[in-house]
Formats: sequence, structure tokens, C-alpha cells
Amino acid sequence: MDGRRAIPWIAAVVLTGSWAEPAAEAQRRRRPAHGEEAAPVDEDTQRAREAYERGRTAFQAGSFREALSAFQEAYDTKPHPTVLVSIAECQERLGQLPQAVTTLEQYLRESPQARDRAQVEEKIAAIRARPATLVISSEPPGAAIVVDGEGTGKVTPADVEVAPGDHTVKLTLSGYRDAEEQVTVTFAERREMPVGLEEANARDTGMEEEGEPEPEPEQPREGGTPAAVFIGVGLAGVGLVAGGVFGFLALGEKSDFDDNPTDDTADSGERFALLADVSFGVAAAAGIATICYFITRGSAADDAEEVPDEEVRLRLSPMIGRRTGGLAAQLEF
Repeated sequence: MDGRRAIPWIAAVVLTGSWAEPAAEAQRRRRPAHGEEAAPVDEDTQRAREAYERGRTAFQAGSFREALSAFQEAYDTKPHPTVLVSIAECQERLGQLPQAVTTLEQYLRESPQARDRAQVEEKIAAIRARPATLVISSEPPGAAIVVDGEGTGKVTPADVEVAPGDHTVKLTLSGYRDAEEQVTVTFAERREMPVGLEEANARDTGMEEEGEPEPEPEQPREGGTPAAVFIGVGLAGVGLVAGGVFGFLALGEKSDFDDNPTDDTADSGERFALLADVSFGVAAAAGIATICYFITRGSAADDAEEVPDEEVRLRLSPMIGRRTGGLAAQLEF
């Protein structure tokens, strides 16, 4: 038998059994012995019966709040544990489930030998198993609702049923920071949860404002003399030494030619003179290229755009004619 239907029946037993007395005893009282008077009903019992009858009539009419008031009056006037079952039934119909459980537990304490104990205990367990309802809203609305790490498929505002106990509620909405709250609910509780969402900035979302990239950290400049300088100085030195040697040899051949003019002496002199010119040309080109490199490197440093050494190339190209010789220097960046 369903517990909800059984309660009004149980309450009716109170009237016909507990307060109205057993049938045999009532029959005996209605037929008093010769010369005896029937025992009068005390005033509190009569008032309790009347209040209970009003409660039963109101309950049948669906006026549960009025019925609850009448049943409570009957119990307060003449306490009887069975009336508590009727009170609990009204509380359940009115959504006062925690109060209904408390009333039924009181009934079991006051009636330790109650015949319907198992039925009432089953009723209490059924009420305690009812889920709680979280009424979740947010500003702005439309946030996805996640409970205990699992998506609910709902967005705010929405009602979400959860088991009694502790829960973690998380709201997520694009453009806003995630909001997370802890909540503890009891069985059949209805809990309002309004949540205000905060707008997320660019750093929170991992995106920077368009057109404003983060500045790259300035790299320390490497010190020391670049390799191109050593190359240029070395070539200039070699060119000067070679030019001096070949020039000295050219002067010697000229002196011999003046003393003994011959074609071989003339050719040797011209050859040494050409090599001296080429050597001095190499020295001059290397020196000029090195100076240009320093000027260019200094300008790049002022503009905070250092040119890597490995990207600087000094290219030397010999230029030799029939009677002339030289060296073309080209500095590539």
C-alpha cells in the first residue's frame, strides 16, 4: 500500500480506535449497568475530536494548510502519537519535507510498538532520498552549467537536481571568467544560486589585443672585435708587406736596367712593379673596406639592428691589365 494513501487511513483509526475506544468497551459504556451513569468524555478529548474532524474534512477538500492547522490543534489539545502521521502527510503535501521527516520520527519515538513502524520507516527513507534542486542563475545569462565536473547540458537560468550532500557548481561563458562555487544541500531542498560573472581580459583568455603584440625581450649585444676586422687588417698588412718587397725588387731591376739595358731586365722590372701595385692596392682596399665596415656597424648599432658577423662578407677581385694591376674590394651585408 502506498504510504501517502495510508496516512489518512491511519489517522482515521485514531478517531475510531484510540479516542472512540474499543467497540466492546464503547458498547458497554453505551449500556451502563442498572443504576450506573456513562462516564463523561472530558473536554480536551472532545475539543481534540472536533479539531481532528475539521482537519480531515479540509484534507479531503485539498486544503492542506487548513488541515495541518486543525491536526496540530488536535494534537496540542490532546496529544496522541497517531495524529502526528496526519500532520506529516499535510507537511509533505505542502512541500515541507524536512518537517515531515521530523514529525514521522517523533511518531516512531512516541509509538515504539506501532504496527505501521516498517511502513513509516519506508516513508522516511523515501523522503530522504529525494534530490535537492539548485535554482542556478547568472548575470549575464547563458552560462553553461557544470556540476561536480560533469556537464549538465543546461545554461543559466535553469533548475538542476542533485543528490543530497556537497557539490561543486561551475559556470562557463565565452568572454567571462569561469565562476565556481561550493554548495551543501539536504534532501528535497530548493536552493537559489545567483552568480555574477566577471568579464575576462586579454591575458585571461590567452589572446593579446590586435595590433599590440608583446615586445620581444632585448637581446644582449655580443662584445668583442668582429672577425671581419681581423680579416681586413690582415689583408691590409699582407698587402703592405708584399707591396714593399715587390717595390724594392722593382727598384733593383730598374737600377740594373740603367746599368745594362736588356729586355729581360725591363720585363722583370715591370713585373715586380705590377706586383707591388697590386699588393698596395690590396692593402688599400682592405683598409677602406674595414673602415666602411666600422661605419656601417656603428649605424646599425644606433638603430638597434645589429648585423650578424656571419652575414658580413668581404669579397676581393683582382684586376690585372697589360700594363696595370689592382684589386677590387666589395663588402656585402
